[in-house]
Amino acid sequence: MQRRDWGIAGWVGWRLLMLGFICLGLSGGWIAVCSATSEITECCGNLAGPESTAVCSIDGESRVVINEIFYDPQGSDTGKEYVELFNAGLSSIVLDDIILESGNGARPESWSVEWAAPSNLVLDPGAFLWIGGVPEGYSGSPDFETTLHLQNGPDAARVRRGDEVIDLVGWGVLEYPVYYEGLPAPDLPSGEALGRMPDGNDTGDNSRDFQALSSPSPGKPNKSPQTLFLESPHADPRVASPDEPIGWSARLVHSGLDPVVLSPAVITWDGRPLHPPLPEAIYCDSPVSFNWEEKAPSQPGFYQREIMFCLNSDTLLARTGFYVGTGPVAIVEIQYDPLDGEKEWVEILVREEIYSLNGWGLEDAGGRRILIDDSRPIFRDDRFILSEDPVALVAARPDFDFSKILALSGTWPSLNNTIQEEIGVADILVLSKASGEISDVASYTPPPGAGDGISLERRSVERPSHPIADWIPSPHGPTPGSPGFLEQQSLYQGKLLITPTVLTRGESPGCLILPPATPEGRTWSAEVFDISGRRVRTLGLQERKAGEPAFWWNGEGESGRGVAPGLYVVCVKSWTEGKGSQQWSASLGVTP
Repeated sequence: MQRRDWGIAGWVGWRLLMLGFICLGLSGGWIAVCSATSEITECCGNLAGPESTAVCSIDGESRVVINEIFYDPQGSDTGKEYVELFNAGLSSIVLDDIILESGNGARPESWSVEWAAPSNLVLDPGAFLWIGGVPEGYSGSPDFETTLHLQNGPDAARVRRGDEVIDLVGWGVLEYPVYYEGLPAPDLPSGEALGRMPDGNDTGDNSRDFQALSSPSPGKPNKSPQTLFLESPHADPRVASPDEPIGWSARLVHSGLDPVVLSPAVITWDGRPLHPPLPEAIYCDSPVSFNWEEKAPSQPGFYQREIMFCLNSDTLLARTGFYVGTGPVAIVEIQYDPLDGEKEWVEILVREEIYSLNGWGLEDAGGRRILIDDSRPIFRDDRFILSEDPVALVAARPDFDFSKILALSGTWPSLNNTIQEEIGVADILVLSKASGEISDVASYTPPPGAGDGISLERRSVERPSHPIADWIPSPHGPTPGSPGFLEQQSLYQGKLLITPTVLTRGESPGCLILPPATPEGRTWSAEVFDISGRRVRTLGLQERKAGEPAFWWNGEGESGRGVAPGLYVVCVKSWTEGKGSQQWSASLGVTP
């Protein structure tokens, strides 16, 4: 960090740095200039000694980020808080008009200026700028000593130039998305700092980019020759049924310079020892993944788990939360193939008392994510619509209550119409809380009769949805913002439900056949008979793995031709080997 006027020699030198042609030894350390295709972790290995600072940029531009924040010193905060800026690009940047602000997470758009850069202040590639005070017991002096007023969370800090927000970091459970990128970073105990790992790493998600630094390091690299980070575990399925096996996976990431020997590592999961196979050592560019299983708890609800990784005198902790059974908000209707002009939409149902949906997100299998940017009060049994184009939806449905549409920000997920080979279903929609916990997962495979304006209805929100058994074509068309057809039926009163009960050739694509909910029966069959008792169509066998079975009849016989007009009887049978069977029947008509 320095002030200077540019000359010809300086201009030429920094152009060479931007092209990645040279490495300059500066002050006993190194600046590693990486190619335009390098990932940040590819720049971390074996470049120099323990003092190395890997500066990576894929765009070759100057890139100033908030690299470290110390907002909650032990004891009194006054004079000890600081923010560290870092130039993660390949060229120097003049910080004229740069302003550092703090945000009050209790209110939307509540920003206060903490520091303004003086004129002609230059930040070189790989350089740190320490603004604020000095932590207890830390040696060194800030580049700009000033008293900051950072809150202990949930709050935020940002760097801006005029109306342009250059970088934004939020921490804690923030209600307003204006205060963070992706998801907020965790709120830390007193005495710990938030720092990017590795320095300058910016994926656009505060929760992924920032880690706890037990020892604040203003003005110095956050990474050391040996820096390990344990990512939060991931569950499969992400929302489980009671007593269902859950497959867990976690990753150990090394962002330091030297290899770390992993023996003798001790791993525990919620206090119970795990013994996954581990390699002899971990390297900067090679994260180590390990897997284990557990049975989901028997009672629906929200659960938390903690994984602990102990190596020598170091202990790494990662926590995660998950739901058994559907969470507080469920996806209940999906319009993935709307008629021209209406655009895609998803209906959600609030099942429990929650304060707000602000900051909740909906993500598709491809990672496209939209955030709810709506702070209205939320009540149990409320229904809301997440719409790709609210204006188009209201125009297509003049009687629709537009107040049920939630304000959104971000990129609308692209809802697939056909099965995607790589995931085995059409799409997977994930509804998550602002804090990151997953409330519901809706994977769907369009059944016969769906699409072309016909939405998918969910059969039950009392359990995690099954991609085939639990999503059916809305029998009487889409019902955005209102209970669906199935929610209005006595579906679980021992009756066989057929809808529609009359098939009209050329008008009805077919009928949906839904057996009643029953705990008995693992194998199901459905057959269609004419009034004389002759079987005209076998609709197949289904093995119930999750949810209840559903059958579809398009009015055709075994030959593939339409049956004659008349009255028909549908028979559905359920049985389990060695435990007897059950049978239901209902009639329907076919008209010319």
